[in-house]
Amino acid sequence: MTDAGHGAVHLVDVVGKAHMGYVAAPLSIPGPRGVATTRGLVAVSSWSHSDSGDHVVYVYGGSGSTWQRVRVLGSGCGAHDSELDRPYSLRFSSDGTHVAVADCGNGRVALFRVSDGALVRYVAKGLGGPRDVEESREGWLVACLDSNTVEHILGPVPVGGPRPRTTLEGFGYPSSLALVRGLGLFVREIRGEGRLRLFR
Repeated sequence: MTDAGHGAVHLVDVVGKAHMGYVAAPLSIPGPRGVATTRGLVAVSSWSHSDSGDHVVYVYGGSGSTWQRVRVLGSGCGAHDSELDRPYSLRFSSDGTHVAVADCGNGRVALFRVSDGALVRYVAKGLGGPRDVEESREGWLVACLDSNTVEHILGPVPVGGPRPRTTLEGFGYPSSLALVRGLGLFVREIRGEGRLRLFR
């Protein structure tokens, strides 16, 4: 769980309702925002000021209560290749070899290779405030806060150029996604009192 106020990422046992330690100890990471996990790795998007400082993704390796930073994805704060601007949510690919980052300030989703931190490509550009990203069988789903849409980017992920996409419209500031096998796509909206919608 990210804790931007204390510059930390907590380990929480949700079932046992217990604090189990830290992936990143207090004051060790500036402005953690989103977190994603896969086998033995945790990725955390990080930035403390909206227009300056490092806007990056830190990758930690470990297990239990012992974690160490092993990689940094992205650099600086800007719109050039490999730069990020207010990265929010992120997801590991199903095989754990790549991380897709909702690069909100640049209106795009960046795909980085975990092994060396290299930018592989942009899954999509020209998006309206992407805030969350989720892998699907056909590509990637992206919640776009500014355009009130969920974009479905089609095509295989690490190779090729920009892919075609379909658009789901009519949302009230969609901020997060969860694709649950056997149930469908959950979309959290934050307009007004907020709501959680399920699409099958």
